[in-house]
Amino acid sequence: MASISVAEKMLKNFVQLNDPEQRSVLHLIKTFIANKNAKDFPPSIEAYNIEIKAALLRAQNGEITSLESLKTEMNVW
Repeated sequence: MASISVAEKMLKNFVQLNDPEQRSVLHLIKTFIANKNAKDFPPSIEAYNIEIKAALLRAQNGEITSLESLKTEMNVW
């Protein structure tokens, strides 16, 4: 019996999530990668401002997590 790789397990479970849950998991993965590539010092003021502007733009485009969704996600654990 062949063992299933972690990537295969992740994909199998990932496709069972709804779109907001998939976006949340993807954001988490991207955060891990960004932190892995980050230096040991805080971002510059310019980088921070770019990050804030990007977050505000996502919010304006409706890419937000409602309080109800957050509560539901928290209850999963």
